[in-house]
Amino acid sequence: MAFNITEMNFAQIAEEGFEFELKNPLTGDGLEAYITVRGKLSPKMKKYNKSVFNKLQAKEIQNKKRGKDDHLTLEEAEQMQREAALVRIISWKGIEKDGKELGNTEGEFKEILTNPDNSWIVEQIIEESDNSANFS
Repeated sequence: MAFNITEMNFAQIAEEGFEFELKNPLTGDGLEAYITVRGKLSPKMKKYNKSVFNKLQAKEIQNKKRGKDDHLTLEEAEQMQREAALVRIISWKGIEKDGKELGNTEGEFKEILTNPDNSWIVEQIIEESDNSANFS
């Protein structure tokens, strides 16, 4: 049977999301906390990536005009990674802070992801979102 391209809308599938279980970064054990992420082929991710590219390109042009050879700092790269994780999140469940389960608001997502101690969560979000096999 031939592949029918009109039957597979990968962008829509990626936008609907994929739920994964957070894993302890040291042991690999599941933590009974779940995050639903959109895939890299989703329209929202494509728009975000285009925006980041345009900002970086504009910064590079500005630096050349000023005769600067500025490069991205580690802090800027880490901030970009946190922002990239934030835009991927659709929802989460089973994540608590101070004994209270967190809700599904962008503010709460941002609060958790901007904490440097939670960089392992950022990494897992990006890894699961970038894995196209999760969206089949």
